[in-house]
Amino acid sequence: DDAELRRLYVIPERWGEGIGNLLHDAALQSAQHAGATTASLWVMEKNKRARAFYQHRGWQLAASADEHGGVVEVRYERALGTISLD
Repeated sequence: DDAELRRLYVIPERWGEGIGNLLHDAALQSAQHAGATTASLWVMEKNKRARAFYQHRGWQLAASADEHGGVVEVRYERALGTISLD
């Protein structure tokens, strides 16, 4: 089963407080508990901060991109069986 992570945002004034980590980990734990074995998400290609955030947490760039109103998005994927969240 595949889960899709969507709308994970932290306002810039709160960056660096660990909120993104907590939201990310809770989302993946929820997906695991629901029986998902893989997860995917889309991020704007030019959003280097978000891309680095996900890559640091084990997400792999998939070979696909999509354009919405001139904004290019790239897809990331990861297996959920390889994570250990406490």
